[in-house]
Amino acid sequence: MNYISEHGVYVKRTEGSKIIIWLYVDDLFIIGSNEECIESYKAELMKGFDMNYLGKVSYFLGIEFTQTTSRVVMHQTKYTRDLLKKFNMEQSNFTITPAETGVKLEHNAEEEGVDPVVYRSIVGSLRYLCNTCPDLSFSVGVVSGYMQDPKVSHLLAVKRIMTYLHETEHFGVLLSK
Repeated sequence: MNYISEHGVYVKRTEGSKIIIWLYVDDLFIIGSNEECIESYKAELMKGFDMNYLGKVSYFLGIEFTQTTSRVVMHQTKYTRDLLKKFNMEQSNFTITPAETGVKLEHNAEEEGVDPVVYRSIVGSLRYLCNTCPDLSFSVGVVSGYMQDPKVSHLLAVKRIMTYLHETEHFGVLLSK
């Protein structure tokens, strides 16, 4: 390995190519700019470790990968549907934006509180969804600021984000080769 870029993420550089290896518990995900280098590295790993090659990735840590010859789309359609179902939002109406224009959230001690465990669970799930839905990042970042003592208005903002997911569940990040 040439260097570690983040815990569990390793980068190997060779003549004109780069291989990135993600290691998570007992799963290994390898991508790179040169198919030959990837195959050579996999063979090298298989000599030293008991491994199975499961083919090209289609699902990894809740992220789906749809591949064509010229591109890969990372999305979380199944994760989104499961999230909406888990929090009983699959039948709700949809909105075209994740946040209401002009709404200012604030800490109001007089406002009725909501269950912080449920609130944190929803917001945490939405934060993970930001991996493939960067359009949620700002709104989710705002509601994340109220995890200590969430109020009804904060939960309504979170539910607004959830209703936005109905129309955008198939959105993702396009990676061209």
